Parts: sequence; C-alpha cells; structure tokens
Amino acid sequence: MASSSTAAVISMLLAATALYLMVVSSDCKHAVQGLRLEIYSAQEVKGCYNYNQTLGICFDARKGFMTLLKTTGEEIVFYQELGSNMFYYKLIDQGFIGHGPSMIYVPDAIPRIPQELREFLNQTAEETPTEFESLKNHYQEAIRELHNVAEIQLLELVSVALSDNSTQLEILKPFHALCFNLLKTSNIQTPVELRSAHGLDDKTADQHGERTKRCSLTSDPHNNYCTGMCGPNCVCWDWVCGDCCHHQGCYLHDMCCEKSPYGSYCLVPFFYGFDCSSYVTC
Repeated sequence: MASSSTAAVISMLLAATALYLMVVSSDCKHAVQGLRLEIYSAQEVKGCYNYNQTLGICFDARKGFMTLLKTTGEEIVFYQELGSNMFYYKLIDQGFIGHGPSMIYVPDAIPRIPQELREFLNQTAEETPTEFESLKNHYQEAIRELHNVAEIQLLELVSVALSDNSTQLEILKPFHALCFNLLKTSNIQTPVELRSAHGLDDKTADQHGERTKRCSLTSDPHNNYCTGMCGPNCVCWDWVCGDCCHHQGCYLHDMCCEKSPYGSYCLVPFFYGFDCSSYVTC
C-alpha cells in the first residue's frame, strides 16, 4: 500500500515537473530577443525580430515579393511584382500600382489578385492631375497611419541584424532598400534606444565634420551633407553601402525623390534595381 502511495506521489511530481518545464520553455521562447530566422536560403528569408516581449516585427522576403507584419500577423507592408514593368505595393491599408516612373492609387474594391490588378491598370487612363491628387492624399494617409505603428521603428535593427549574418544573400538587397526607404520617405525618427550602433547621425554640423574626416573629398563631390549617403535622411546605414560617404546610386535616388516625391522611382527603388553605385536618372 505504501509502495503504491509512493509511486503515485512520484508520478504526480514527475507530471508537475514536466508541466513546469513546458511553461519555462514556452516563456523562454517567447522572451527571446533579437533575430529569429525560420527560413534562410537563397530563395527566401523569413523570420521575426523581437525587441522585447511586447514589441516585435516579422518579415518574409522572396524574389519579387516582400512583406512586413506585426507579430500578431497583421500586415504592415506588402509588395509583389506583377511583371517586368509593374508592381503592387500596399502600405497599411492603402494600395498602389507602380508602372514606369508613376504610381496610382488602387481602390479597396479592386481584389489583390495579379490579373485583376493588371486589368485595373489597363483600364486606367494616363496619369491625370486628379489621379495624382488621389495618389498623394492616400499615400499621405498611409504615412500618417504608419507613424502610429511602433513596429516600424525596429527596421534599422532588423536590417543590421540580417547584415551581420556571415552569409550575405542577394535576395536581401531589396529588403534592406525597402527598410531604409520606408523610414526615409515617411520621415519616421527611430528612437535612440532602437538605433543600431553601426549608424552615423549627421544631423549637426559637427557630425557632418565626422563624415568629412571619414570620406575623401572625391567621395562627396557636391559637399551637400546628407545627399548621396545611404540611409533614411541623415542617418547612415553603413552596412548597406559599406560606409557613410557619397554613393552615386544613393545620390541619384535622392534626386528622384527631390524631383518627384510621389513617383515610384523614389518610393520603390528596389523594383528598379537600386544599387549603391548606380540607379536610374530621373
């Protein structure tokens, strides 16, 4: 009888221990900080970045396809190429089609199906002042909403964490461009605590002096502070182009944004083969 009782107690203790270990394991997994990769291959990079238990962002990058999501699965950014000269780009709940140098707003009633989107574009006349105003208003609305999405402030940490991997994949180049250009065109300021140690902030003349010391005069031919530097506004992402100097591709992209801030050459440079050394001339 005593033996049976002892066995029952031991069985209960083992069950309790197993349950405890399951809970601890689950909590540890949930509390993991930094980059967690589900897929890392030449064809696809998919995973999440957790800053803490309440703030994280997930991503999926493939050839001609990229998405950013909250850890709850809620979509923040969706990008899909629809052919050699056309793409669909959704920011929060505002959708756009890019073709050539132009972008147009896509009403909610249009299904996010490639064939439907192509037909919508074919039926849409040449860009008119009315269509441009619609594009501008809806894009500005998306940017206003984006400023309320805390996860976007993690893009710098996500990008640098992926660049720290010893295997640099070609498929990640558009993803890095998506991250820094999203911050650049939305003018979202990343808090200091969410900044990478890699970056150089050039917001003051003294800091610009630091850039001058690091770069030769020929590397910044226009002596124009932040123009031509790779990163959002005056924040250098040196892991993308290697340093904080002037790069021709970054300069040409800056010129496109200056000329047409709502054009696809500015807003979606990764579709047009953006590279640190070269880009389209607007």
